[in-house]
Amino acid sequence: GLPAGPTGVEQQVLAGEIQTYSMEKRYFRKDGTIIWVYLTGSLVRDEQGVPKYFIAVIEDISERKRAEEALRDANQQLQMLVQSSPLAIYTRDINGLLTSWNPAAEKMYGWKAAEVLGKPLPSVPDAVRTESDGLRMRLLAGEAFIKHEVRRRRRDGSPIDIDAFIAPLRDASGKVSGIIAVVADITERKQAEAERHKLSSAIEQTADSVIITD
Repeated sequence: GLPAGPTGVEQQVLAGEIQTYSMEKRYFRKDGTIIWVYLTGSLVRDEQGVPKYFIAVIEDISERKRAEEALRDANQQLQMLVQSSPLAIYTRDINGLLTSWNPAAEKMYGWKAAEVLGKPLPSVPDAVRTESDGLRMRLLAGEAFIKHEVRRRRRDGSPIDIDAFIAPLRDASGKVSGIIAVVADITERKQAEAERHKLSSAIEQTADSVIITD
């Protein structure tokens, strides 16, 4: 006969609102271990259409659930690393719109995440946006990663020299779904290099102007 106290979804089947139902459920084995199952149930009726009993097909999905939990834990750890990273890290979708912007990016560029998410990368001047889009399209086309040093701008308009590592993001099927960039501020290093170059040039010019006499 029918089990006592049918669940809400079983009540829907009894009422003829749906023919079958499916759900994920957690059970405990006799030894106390947990097992996850995917249950598909339906109602068996007699020739007059009177409900007789429910029948269910149960699939053990414990391994899949464990894999999902492991992936969820790994994603949480990755997010913690991204949020605490001293390097600016941001992601963009295939259209170039920002989907994440970590605290280091906020500090480096001056824009808060709430101001830039869902928008194009604000640090790219209009004059070089075509060049920036070209780099993104190379990654979307399958290039493994791109490393480049380039000058960008902060929110206050001041220049910033960056060393960027950019790579494609892929979904579960392996299809490229966007890009991720890890960026270091090298402004001070570039300024120091420029000063060394000026000093070296000045020394060479001074040496060339010295007249050696007996």
